[in-house]
Amino acid sequence: MEHYVVVLDWAVEDDEGVVILGVTHTLEEAQQIFNDNLPEQKGYTEEYGYEVYEDTDVQYEAGVSGHWRTEHVALYIQGVI
Repeated sequence: MEHYVVVLDWAVEDDEGVVILGVTHTLEEAQQIFNDNLPEQKGYTEEYGYEVYEDTDVQYEAGVSGHWRTEHVALYIQGVI
């Protein structure tokens, strides 16, 4: 049975980290968690003037070109078996 992990990875100013927001049994449940957290990440993108690199139903990534390690937000769904 496949599971879905919703992950938030960030590096903003002096704060950085990775957190698992949820583990689900269906993609639909994972997408609900993803969609619940997406507005906040888009807000950071606007607030910090980040460039959006990826914006799909399962992945959102934005940051500063050449400074990914220190300036980015990434929200994504990872399928695992």
